Amino acid sequence: ADHLETMNQEIQRFTFAVSHDLKSPLSNIKGLASLIPSEMPIEEHPLVEEYLNLIDLSCNNMNELISDITEIARLGKIENRNELLKTNEILNLSRDLIKSKLGKKNINLTIANDLPPIYGDRNRIIQVFGNFLDNAVKYMGDQPNPKIIVDYEEHDETNSFLVHDNGSGLSKTDLKKLFTPFERFHQNVEGTGLGLYMIKKIAISHGGSITAESKGKGKGTTFKLILPKAKIAAKQAKKNLTS
Repeated sequence: ADHLETMNQEIQRFTFAVSHDLKSPLSNIKGLASLIPSEMPIEEHPLVEEYLNLIDLSCNNMNELISDITEIARLGKIENRNELLKTNEILNLSRDLIKSKLGKKNINLTIANDLPPIYGDRNRIIQVFGNFLDNAVKYMGDQPNPKIIVDYEEHDETNSFLVHDNGSGLSKTDLKKLFTPFERFHQNVEGTGLGLYMIKKIAISHGGSITAESKGKGKGTTFKLILPKAKIAAKQAKKNLTS
C-alpha cells in the first residue's frame, strides 16, 4: 500500500510538472498564429482565416485537456460545466479539425444529420468525438476504401453515439486493455495510450460510459459513447441544484 501511495504521489508530481511545461509552448503557438493576420490581408484568404480559427480552437482544446489531466491527478475526477449541446454542430467542428488528415488518407466520413442533443460540457464532448475520429484515422491501416460512419441508437433513457470504421480492428486481448492508461496497441502508430483513458473518465463524469467493439484484426472498430438522454440529464441536474 505504501509503495502504491508513493507511486501515486510520483505520478501526481510528474503530471503537474508536465502540465505546467506544456502550457508555455501552447500559448506560444496561439500567440504566433494571432500575428499572421497583421502580416497579410486575411479577408482575401478566407481559408487561411478558417485554419487560423481552427488552430486557435485546437490550442484551447489542448489547454482544457492539460487542465483535465491535472484535475484528475489532483481530485481523481472531472467537474463539468454542462449545457444543452447540438451534437451535429460538435461533429462538424470535429470533422473540420481533422480535415487535412481525412484528405491525406482519402477517408470518407459520413455523419448522420439528426444526432440527438447531449447535455454536457462542450469542450469535453468535443474532446471525446475528436479522440474517436482521430483513432479511426490513425488505425485505418491500408484499407483501400477507408470509411468512418457516425451514427446513433436510441434507448429508453440513453442515447448511444457510434463511431464505426473499417480499419485495422482490435483483437479480444486489445479490447480488454483498451481504456488502461499507457497501453499501446500498434507499435508503428504514435501515441501515449492516455487518450482513451481520459475519454472514459469524461464519459463517466457525464453519467455515461464508453465501449469498443471489433470483430478482430483487420475488421474495423466501433466506439460507442453511451449517455443519458439530454432531457433526463438536464432534469436531474436541475433536481440536484434545488435539493
